[in-house]
Amino acid sequence: QNKEFSKVTLALGGSSSRSFGKQGYNLKIRGKDNLYGRTQFRLRPDAREATYLRSKLVCDMHNRLGLPSISANYATLYINDEYMGFYILMDAIKLSWVEFEYDDKDSTTLYQCKDMNNNLTVKTSSEGCQNENEDVTDNSEWVEFLTRLDEAQSAEDIEDIFDIDQFLTEIAFECLSGSWDHFLNFGHNFYLYKPKNDKWKFLLYDFDGELGQDVAMGAGMRFGQSKSNNTSTDYPSYSFEDWTKQRHLIDILILNDSTRFDNILRNFVIEVFNPATLFPHIDELKEFIRPYVELDKIPDENGKYPGRINEGKDDYSLAQWDANCEFTTVRTSQGSKAYGLKYWILAKYRYVCKAYEMECDEKYLDENYEYTIDKEVEATGEDSQGGPGGFGGPGGQGRPGGFGGQGGQGRPGGFDGQGGQGGPEAEQNPNNEAKPTPDNETKPNSEGKQTPNDTENENSEIKCWAEILNYPYCSSDNTQVYLHDSNGDWGYDFDNNEWCGITPYIEKPNDEECWSEKYGYPCCRDCTVYETDEYGDWGYDFINEQWCGGSSSQIFGKQSYNLKVCGKDNLYGRSQFRPRLNASEATYLKPKLDCDMHNRLGLPSVSGSTSIHQWNNINNNLTFTVSETNRETLSQDVSMGGSMRFGQMGSNTKVFNPASLFPYIDELKEFIRPYIILYKTPDENSKYPRRLNRNKDYSLAKWEANCEIHLCVPSSQGNNKDYGLKYWILSKYRYF
Repeated sequence: QNKEFSKVTLALGGSSSRSFGKQGYNLKIRGKDNLYGRTQFRLRPDAREATYLRSKLVCDMHNRLGLPSISANYATLYINDEYMGFYILMDAIKLSWVEFEYDDKDSTTLYQCKDMNNNLTVKTSSEGCQNENEDVTDNSEWVEFLTRLDEAQSAEDIEDIFDIDQFLTEIAFECLSGSWDHFLNFGHNFYLYKPKNDKWKFLLYDFDGELGQDVAMGAGMRFGQSKSNNTSTDYPSYSFEDWTKQRHLIDILILNDSTRFDNILRNFVIEVFNPATLFPHIDELKEFIRPYVELDKIPDENGKYPGRINEGKDDYSLAQWDANCEFTTVRTSQGSKAYGLKYWILAKYRYVCKAYEMECDEKYLDENYEYTIDKEVEATGEDSQGGPGGFGGPGGQGRPGGFGGQGGQGRPGGFDGQGGQGGPEAEQNPNNEAKPTPDNETKPNSEGKQTPNDTENENSEIKCWAEILNYPYCSSDNTQVYLHDSNGDWGYDFDNNEWCGITPYIEKPNDEECWSEKYGYPCCRDCTVYETDEYGDWGYDFINEQWCGGSSSQIFGKQSYNLKVCGKDNLYGRSQFRPRLNASEATYLKPKLDCDMHNRLGLPSVSGSTSIHQWNNINNNLTFTVSETNRETLSQDVSMGGSMRFGQMGSNTKVFNPASLFPYIDELKEFIRPYIILYKTPDENSKYPRRLNRNKDYSLAKWEANCEIHLCVPSSQGNNKDYGLKYWILSKYRYF
């Protein structure tokens, strides 16, 4: 049956999938139409894993057990009659899904916990999980639920509000499948939903990293937070205690007394997680998709594969697909390893049967059970120990993971259709000859172009951002922009047939001591985030091939810069400046007040003012705009040998007291208000001014409140809080 829809939105989808050659897409049917009751779908290449089976199997297991879950099937995708390849088609847990499954239209109680380290506590998840209904402004019911979880000491304390059996069944799944990308390890990729007149339910999504896929990455990112000290690399034999991080909810529902959980896990194994059930299903699916997989892995006459937007990325061969569906461990596109699908199921089944003293199928417990390993594609290497063909020790760390920053930041391009970015229409030159355009299928990889002999010195002068990614700087006469991404503008060098960078490099400040250095990792020079955990944001240095920590300014949405006026020019006697976003605090006033108090007392100090700056891509000049009021005051202060001070702190006042500071705060606040409103207002594409990292930012309401006497607002640092500016001054004044 053919179905056509006139209003459909197609967009790139999946933060980590954007780092692979073949892209994922999100599909939304607009208007009143739907497809089998759904209006939102995900087309995923599951390029992380070789089999095309993991997501499908996990969804099928959930549905077999009657768990609330998304479903998965297969699809071939064509865009403008161009074959884009073979995909897994899944519905998405959105408001339309809730309406279809629970008859709850425009639900106000669906929360997505997408960011890492959402432990379902007030501290981590009251703001870490977002309500899917944008019209909801009162999240008190959500906070009340989390508060109850925090205060609970046993299952009985939350039985009336939380579907504990359903939650424990999902945790049993995570344990059995070696899941590292959900609650037990990374603490994300799940929803909490409260149906009408029912209990809160825990819903998982994103299943391409299950059943032995890249499992060492999960173990390697625990940083000693596991409940045990198990350092074995035989991951199927990990106990539940070995696998979970420290979680209050896990403590009270499982570790304090595991009887209920143990029974649920045993039932999961009996009903579905066993070779007798899963092996035939794998065989059936494998044969069904075989012709589509073969077609997906056949290049056209130009040597290009279907739907590969980022060429040069590792892809799995047909032999690896065949072998990894069975018992053979293969090297993954993440630089880690993936257990053979059947091997993981068999090994975990054997472990659970023994550890939980279950009566299991002797056929699969027999150590002489025969299976074959494809030695041609089997993953080998120094980390070969334990598991089928060996499996690497904890240490996805040390390799550049495929985790994209939120929103897939740092990946140039994407599929924009005819004439879209990265594939502009031919521009005619004066001789009416078509000017060549770079091949849309070979866009630069903003993870960095890796070459065998990268020897660039870390301290060498960098002219543009592209050089950090191992692409050259475009020559001065090569100014045609073919692509724009979060790093800047990209040109194309047709003589050498490679991408080059146009936007100059502006050095971003590093902390005097970067937070990651105490863990043995340097500060990043780039701001692209590939992983986030409880320690901070992690980037990757492709020149020196090591993980690095984002400096304190680089982890925020908007970046700080260092500005140097070259030559003999100066601005009010200064030639070097530090435009700072101050994203770690809400008010934009604290550094300014600090400087002004220092200057009022005649202490040697830097000074602070306000500015607006913009990058002009036409002539590569940085426009640094200072308001007229500031300019006059700057000039006067410099001539007096004083400070770059805006405003007046009365000459007859003392400094640290409310009578002096409160009126001055009010004056500054009203002066900067229009700029703050402008800064906090998104454009028509919901983008905020120059946020390179799409991380959390303070709202306008928090700015307003934190300037005043309000006790605290949650800090952008996650677990901290910021005192209201006037509250701190008043309290400290009273104390002294």
